[in-house]
Parts: sequence; C-alpha cells; structure tokens
Amino acid sequence: MEGPNADVQVEKLVSTQVQRSKKTTKDPKMSSLNQSQNAGKPRLSKEQLETRRQEAMDRKISMAKERNSRVARIESSMGNISFNILQQFDPAYNKVLGKLGAFPIPELKQRVEDYLTAAQDLIIQLSDLTEKMCQDAEFRYFMPQDLKVIKEYYRQQEKQQEQQLEEIARK
Repeated sequence: MEGPNADVQVEKLVSTQVQRSKKTTKDPKMSSLNQSQNAGKPRLSKEQLETRRQEAMDRKISMAKERNSRVARIESSMGNISFNILQQFDPAYNKVLGKLGAFPIPELKQRVEDYLTAAQDLIIQLSDLTEKMCQDAEFRYFMPQDLKVIKEYYRQQEKQQEQQLEEIARK
C-alpha cells in the first residue's frame, strides 16, 4: 500500500460463498447438462476439490495484491453488512468531493462539509467500538494511522474551543 490516497479495493471472501458452491442444483435439465459436460472426466475427491478451490482463491488474492488492493476475509453478518455499506460509501464519497471541486457553490460546500464531519464521527465511533470489542476478545486493535491523525486534529480543535470559551468567560 503506497500512501493514504492509494486505491483500495477489498475483495470479500465470505464463508457462505463456499457453502453455496457446494450445493447441487435441483433442476433436472441443469443436472443432465452438468453430467453431459463432465462425461468421461474422472471425479475429483474432496481433497482435490478443496485444493483447487484454495488455489483459485490464492490466485485471486495475489491478483488483487498486485493491483495494490487489500484483501479481507469477512465471516460475520455485521462485517458483511458493513462491507456492503462501505462499497457504496466509497464511490459516493469520491463523487461528492469531485462535485465540490467542480462546483464551488456555498450551499453544496456546507452540505459536503456536513457529510464529511458526520462520516468522520461515525468512523471514530466504529473505531472506538471495535477497540472495546477487541479488548473484550483479548486481541490487539491496530488503529489506522489516518484515523490517529483525525483524532488528534479533533483533540486540538476541542482544546482551542475550550481556550476560547475560557477567554470569553474571563472577559
């Protein structure tokens, strides 16, 4: 990963996909089609099938890493929901920022700033929740470096606001 602005593409690897691939079809037409395509081919053992699946997954992961992407294994339903939201959030976020640069309209600027502030607040809340859950699960939480910068910025702003309030109270 190079720099904070590098493209991030996350490929989700959900265990339910493996379960879905193991199911066979109930449609007799599809069943006979599969049998005719596989006629004369030896059946693979479970170990061979699992090895092939793992090799295919490894190829996908290495291809994603070559494109300077991230690969994540998501197994929980909440993680899956969060990932789906994130997939929609990222392009929307980029498009809104693009509109702000292309059309410097004051109303749009204020709305975009409100979006960004709300997004940062949610990210911080999610990070704090994740940190607490990790402590309860007894494994270490690694806060992203970019989030540390945002939190430090918020702390500095809060200190400045407190100092300003104290100066006003003194007068």
